[in-house]
Amino acid sequence: MTTPTYDLDALAGLCADLGFPTNRPEARRLEVDLGEGAVLVFDVEEGDGLIGFAGGDWHTHGDLLFADARGYSVSMTAAALLPALADGRVLIRDHEARGRLVERSLFHVDYPDVIALEPGERMVLRRAIVTSPIPEKPLPWGEGGARAEGVGG
Repeated sequence: MTTPTYDLDALAGLCADLGFPTNRPEARRLEVDLGEGAVLVFDVEEGDGLIGFAGGDWHTHGDLLFADARGYSVSMTAAALLPALADGRVLIRDHEARGRLVERSLFHVDYPDVIALEPGERMVLRRAIVTSPIPEKPLPWGEGGARAEGVGG
């Protein structure tokens, strides 16, 4: 089973509207600079949509799912994720141990999935950095933006 792929041209255009610098080193790859070394990469390889932070693990995705400890969740398309990063609903989470980055991931403020930390570890949450202000008017996110789900629903 293949997962949905990403429209990298549309995502690049959305990044430009939101103020995220991008890079297209290959036609199948879009790199989105979220600031302070965090580069979110969308890659279309052999019909699969891959997403991950540069230098980190890759995940095969259609929609992204954020879930909290109570069982509540929200599903977001890639086109809905980028505005959520720009406006602070989704943050960058750096898990560090003894001053070194262990893992970088995404963190939804309304659906927090807090991880247990050992002595000497810390979790740093920060907003993505945009290079231009977010436009005043709402942007067209397209169909299938964010969908919230509750326990049993």
